[in-house]
Amino acid sequence: MLLREAQVLVSYRGSPVVEPAGEARRAVAGDRAPDCGGLRDPLVAHPLRLYDLLRERDHVLLLYAATGDQAAAFDELADLARNTARSALTCYAVLAPDVEAPRLLLPFVHDGSGEFRDAYGAESAAALLIRPDGHLAARSTPAGRLEVLDALARVFD
Repeated sequence: MLLREAQVLVSYRGSPVVEPAGEARRAVAGDRAPDCGGLRDPLVAHPLRLYDLLRERDHVLLLYAATGDQAAAFDELADLARNTARSALTCYAVLAPDVEAPRLLLPFVHDGSGEFRDAYGAESAAALLIRPDGHLAARSTPAGRLEVLDALARVFD
């Protein structure tokens, strides 16, 4: 018997609960957030899938960094985001494979195989807000403070 993983193909593009889609990207606000593998948690021996991080969560803010300098601002941005969401938000940093994060307080994973970068078209700093139903509510490239807080305000105000 052939088993196949299937997802409901629902999109909220153009809905007032997501940011305007703008130009076509790999993962556009309103689409189901694509899963990806190869995420490496320093505390876990085996690679994780993105859906492992999204499972049983409220909204999730993913902050992608291609360099250590980009990741340096993520703790402050995550604190502001959690305050805006009245603590109904989980935040993770997703770091390029070679990015060191010795001072990062935010939970983080490394994009060990580059699947996250490819699935989300993240070449530089990016912020992705994922709704509890697994759909992408907003994305900001670069991961700017105002863009992230504006996206959260649309959801939580």
